[in-house]
Amino acid sequence: MPQAYEWDYEHTDCDSNPLYDTFSVPVFQWIPKASGKGLKKSKTIRVNGYTADPQRAYDRAAELCRQLNEAGVRLDNPPKWLQKTYSVPGPVDYVKERKSDAMPLGRMRGIRERVAKQRLGPAGFIKSTDATFVRRRGEQIHAVCYDAHSGAIRILLGVHFTFAPPCSHRRAIPLDEFHHLDCAGRAGIGSFLPKHESWGFEYGSDPDALEATLTSATNIALSVLDRFGKQWEHLSAALAEVESGAYEPWDFRSNSDIVASCILTRMGRLQEADARLDALRAKDPKDWHDQPMALTLDTTRSIDWIEPPSSAKG
Repeated sequence: MPQAYEWDYEHTDCDSNPLYDTFSVPVFQWIPKASGKGLKKSKTIRVNGYTADPQRAYDRAAELCRQLNEAGVRLDNPPKWLQKTYSVPGPVDYVKERKSDAMPLGRMRGIRERVAKQRLGPAGFIKSTDATFVRRRGEQIHAVCYDAHSGAIRILLGVHFTFAPPCSHRRAIPLDEFHHLDCAGRAGIGSFLPKHESWGFEYGSDPDALEATLTSATNIALSVLDRFGKQWEHLSAALAEVESGAYEPWDFRSNSDIVASCILTRMGRLQEADARLDALRAKDPKDWHDQPMALTLDTTRSIDWIEPPSSAKG
């Protein structure tokens, strides 16, 4: 059992997802609940790593926890040396290409932030973590992630349901901590473009061209999320998508059984939800990453897994 103020980290199913080059390991501190009964996880520190060599990120997270525990660090009074994010080197055979005339990363980020503020802000999105912007719309969470690496940007979309646990954190979290990888359904914007064009593009050296491209892509992202969000307000349609097993345009496969169980519970089809969870609980936990979450879900309770943004908590 964890002890109060002990530092720990979580494994994530995103560490081997072929859709991503990178992932992050959440590092957190066990802190007492306000009620005085039990512990909860604090806000997270992130260790960024590569899916080609995930163990290096986990080793760094474990070493960081050891340092923090030995130093008796409290998150509410962090030392100056504690960072919000850490990164590990890529594998020896990982080659990061960048053209000599590519735009500086800082300038690209400034343009990205400006476009997101102008286009996503009025649509109800707020800034989350790792270039992800999120909004809550009814019982859905919508995410737009501008994933930049190697001189290129990929526009990634996500949809989640507030009554299902976040896929990466697997606990209730504030909206402004919700990450694209927490989404049950994920898609690249290329899936919605003519002829399934590339998910991403090089950001080059022309700031005006980059801003125009990002604005166009963000407009498409908003249109897609509005369309499918409206469609999936009907939970029967959402359940059909989750159970389809398709990977394009939306991929719900990573957490389909957990999400389907939560949708069935929300629809009042409790026997079917329980049957799904029982099947997961019966599996060997070594072979099934959803089994621990299946053990904790309770179809007799309705849970909102998305808390107000940290800035709104007073």
